[in-house]
Amino acid sequence: MDNTIIISNKNKLDLKHKNEHPKYEYYKFEVPKTGEKSKVQVSFYEIPPNKSNYPFHYHLRDEEVFYIIKGKGLLKTFDSEIIVQEGDVIVCPPSPQGAHMLTNIMSDENLVYIEFDVTHIPEIVKYPNSEKTGVFEEKGIKAFYKAGTEVDYYTGE
Repeated sequence: MDNTIIISNKNKLDLKHKNEHPKYEYYKFEVPKTGEKSKVQVSFYEIPPNKSNYPFHYHLRDEEVFYIIKGKGLLKTFDSEIIVQEGDVIVCPPSPQGAHMLTNIMSDENLVYIEFDVTHIPEIVKYPNSEKTGVFEEKGIKAFYKAGTEVDYYTGE
């Protein structure tokens, strides 16, 4: 259904748990989009103690806004590390100036926040620490490339 108002509750959303790397783990509850053309994605996140949900990165097209519901976190940017806590709003523009990584600094409770994204397909995400570039396409298709692995435009044609 396109252009339908959605009313939901975190307790009624499907849970996605990702824990594939020792430093990174999260629980994600995604609110359904209003339709295929929707550019807004809303998700609840819970990050366990002493973990981050994603590596340090920035988007070239997507804009992200985080509202901290519970706990304390450390927001890493290119320029600083900032303590964030309940009630804080973080706006990450689609540019290197919006580079970020959020880490739960609590030892005994999850960092809980809601994320509002303005999304675009395809999307390019840069990972400065590992010199990777992620390409995100429709239907969850994604690929990651390490800097220096470029090929000529006509390679394989």
